[in-house]
Amino acid sequence: MGTCPVCGNGRVQDKGKFYGCTEYQKGCTFTLPKIFCGKKLSDAMIRKLLNGGKTGLLKGFKSKKGKSFEAYLQIENGRLKFEFPVRK
Repeated sequence: MGTCPVCGNGRVQDKGKFYGCTEYQKGCTFTLPKIFCGKKLSDAMIRKLLNGGKTGLLKGFKSKKGKSFEAYLQIENGRLKFEFPVRK
């Protein structure tokens, strides 16, 4: 998929129920979920996050209250983070 953004040495690969770094035996704890806030993350989205830093605008996320919303995803400090579009 791509290089691990936390350790920089490992590769991120599909581990079945999640994506994880190949250097986990050496202490790297980087993982990405396959489903985030109700939205399934595709292999292409994960590659884009690992290589480009940010996905395109994604629809279909669900808030804790069940409301649907759209946002960009990016990785910051080894964690997924939303970036919301500018409101007009």
